[in-house]
Amino acid sequence: SPPTPVPPSPSPPTRSPPTLSPPTPAPPTQSPATTAPSTASPPTQSPATPVPETPIPGQCVDGTVDGEAWFLQKAEFNCEWFGTPGEDFCGRFGDFTGEAAMKAQDVCCACGGGNAGGAAPVPVTPPPAQCRDLRIEVDGEMVPWHDVDGPSWDCAAYEAQNICKSEGDKWRNVHVAQEACCACGGGDRS
Repeated sequence: SPPTPVPPSPSPPTRSPPTLSPPTPAPPTQSPATTAPSTASPPTQSPATPVPETPIPGQCVDGTVDGEAWFLQKAEFNCEWFGTPGEDFCGRFGDFTGEAAMKAQDVCCACGGGNAGGAAPVPVTPPPAQCRDLRIEVDGEMVPWHDVDGPSWDCAAYEAQNICKSEGDKWRNVHVAQEACCACGGGDRS
C-alpha cells in the first residue's frame, strides 16, 4: 500500500515584541558661543581628590541593589528613566518586578519609593526567602533571562502581558519562563 503522507509540523506562532522601550532623547542643539570671559576663580580642590557626595537632609535618594543602580529589564530602564519628564513610566510600569525582585514604586524616588530621609542611598538586598529571576550567559556576560526570541521577551514582559500560563512553557532559552521567572512560578527562591 502507498505510504501515508505525514502533515508538516506547525510552525510556532509569531509574536510582536513588548511595547516597553526607553524614550529617544532629542539631539543636543548648539548655539554659537557668546560667552564672556570667566571671572570665577578655579576650584581649590585637587582633581585627584574626589569630592564625596553628601545627600541633602530630606532629599530622596534612589535605592540600589548590591551597590549598583536598580533597573527594570535592562540598565537603561532605571530610576532616572522612570522620572523622565512628561512620561508616566511610574504609572505604567512602576509595579513591574525588576532586579532583585523589587519594583520602581519601592526603589525610585520618582515613583514614590527610595529613601526620603536623604541620609544615604538605600541598599536593596532581598531577604533570603524572596524570589530572584534567573540569569543566563549571553556572549560571556550574565544577563537577566529572556526567551529564545530575544531580550524583549524577559520575565517582566511575561508578567506584563500575563502570558506565564499560555506561553511560559515554550520559547526555551536554557530555561522557559515557568522555570526562570518568579512571576511565572519559577526563579531562584533560595
